Amino acid sequence: MEWSLSEVAHEWIRAHLPAGSTILELGSGAGSAALAEHFTIYSVEHDKEWVNKYPNVNYIYAPIVHHKPIEGFEKHSWYDKDVIAQTKNLIYSLIICDGPPACIGRAGFLKYISLFKNDVPILFDDVHRALEMKLAKKVAARLNSDLLVLGLNTSKHIAICWPGRVWK
Repeated sequence: MEWSLSEVAHEWIRAHLPAGSTILELGSGAGSAALAEHFTIYSVEHDKEWVNKYPNVNYIYAPIVHHKPIEGFEKHSWYDKDVIAQTKNLIYSLIICDGPPACIGRAGFLKYISLFKNDVPILFDDVHRALEMKLAKKVAARLNSDLLVLGLNTSKHIAICWPGRVWK
């Protein structure tokens, strides 16, 4: 599906994470179920219709709330930060930033980056869209990390920010 996590993303994840690793995913979908075949998935989801949609995915319901503006981003809503803060004790090997949808905006990830582990790779989906690429670049800069962009020969691009990792 065009809005699902791309095959390029799945290939990168399988190449860099051992089977059984835990992934914290922001935004769920059919890609969550596919990932759950090989990994433990905790998926933060704002839409009650998607919560518990796939049996092998661990869902965390986080409603969308408004926050103070973030310079350079026009959307001022994101997951409830108090719910996100509860994920701080999860042990995970990757963060996937694939939600909330573009109509809500993902800039809250930058605003609340301190609520996440800062020593694991972060995969940003949909960076073929300007705001998602802008977010990935700002997060990479904040974490003093390089940014690897993949899928440039496809309609869906992803970016990987991996603090402490230098891409060659």
